[in-house]
Amino acid sequence: MPDSGPRRVRAQPSVADLCGHARVRRLSISPQVSNFQSRPRSAPIVVTQLDPLITRGGRLHGKDDRGTAELHADTLLRLMHELATPPYRIERATTVPFDHKRRENDAEHSFSLGVAALCIAPLFDSNLDLARICTYALIHDLEEIYAGDTPIYSDSETRASKLKREQAARIELHQQFGNEYPWLLRYLDDYAELRDEESRFVYALDKILPHASVIIANYHPARPTWRAYKASEKIARKKISDTYPRLSHVFEELCQRYAQMPQLFSTPPRKAP
Repeated sequence: MPDSGPRRVRAQPSVADLCGHARVRRLSISPQVSNFQSRPRSAPIVVTQLDPLITRGGRLHGKDDRGTAELHADTLLRLMHELATPPYRIERATTVPFDHKRRENDAEHSFSLGVAALCIAPLFDSNLDLARICTYALIHDLEEIYAGDTPIYSDSETRASKLKREQAARIELHQQFGNEYPWLLRYLDDYAELRDEESRFVYALDKILPHASVIIANYHPARPTWRAYKASEKIARKKISDTYPRLSHVFEELCQRYAQMPQLFSTPPRKAP
């Protein structure tokens, strides 16, 4: 845990500088909840880099690991307003299967990923920690509160800045919530660094889920060309095989289904030579 002495001045660009063009809809504060912000807050942690942590997320070890947050109505209101509910406002590229006019948000995506991960993880490895898997699925996109979602069909500049924006966003999360909820940030760091089998499993499954959603909906919101789709498929395939290859056969089966659904694309699928 950081001590209570003087904190270093942050040297890196602000999150606003790095993430200003990301697709994030900011929350406005209504009069009904604005009073909670006047309550004194603990000093934020100032992080200049994301050093690997010795401890991992999960069970608390000692009094200091419980953070500085006290349980009051104001604590809950701030938590809900600044951390738990913003994912409802972050739109993804994928539409919800039952309504092609509405895009899926991060909260919906994290829920569906969590349920899928919980159900299928034991089918691959009975030693996987299901509680850790569910936690990773729940929080894996918290960085997007500040960085926004980066769809696979974004322009090259946006895709190239993804890692830098997400690192800046994680630093911001440490600054805003690291004192109050240190265990949460350890889970997020563990996932971002893919430090265990559970994080790698969730990461790989996260790359597969959009394929399943599109097939269920029988609709692709981007209607990419077949060539553009195959390029994105190649990227996803490598990420899955590099992190949790035991899921690769599921991805390949979904890709075969894609090839049989020409209505998803703006140009017809072509058979491999």
